[in-house]
Amino acid sequence: MHLAVAEAVDRLPIVGAPAPFRSSLASAMDRGAGPDGDPEDRVFLVWSVVVAWLIVALGCGALMIALAFVGHLVAGESGNHVGTAVGLGLGFFCVAGAAYAWYRMLFARAARHRARRVGMDDQRYRKLARLATLHNTSLVGQAVLGVLALSLALSNGL
Repeated sequence: MHLAVAEAVDRLPIVGAPAPFRSSLASAMDRGAGPDGDPEDRVFLVWSVVVAWLIVALGCGALMIALAFVGHLVAGESGNHVGTAVGLGLGFFCVAGAAYAWYRMLFARAARHRARRVGMDDQRYRKLARLATLHNTSLVGQAVLGVLALSLALSNGL
């Protein structure tokens, strides 16, 4: 899922890479996806995921404003609160994804450093590479944080 988010944001015309570079960037992200990938490509992939989640979070901020406006037109002040809370929940989901990828970036950079110093056959390098791998299980935590932000925003009435 994290790779899909990075690839989707990469296709956006405003923030993504120009068309001639997309295939080479996508292949670099694919090569860095697993624990057996190239250390440089892994750092590139994880950094791309961090940036992608943050860009999607900014989009959620714009969506929050639009939902609040439409909610206000449809249901008044309570619609405004609901629209804002939904956008806030989505934004926290994305920011949690960026924080998770940033945490994995620490291991990716340490693995790259270890590979440069002692090579990729080292046991410590393999452990760091496994720790740097992004897992879709983080989506559960992201969803919990998003729902928590949504429920807190609704309960407090913003």
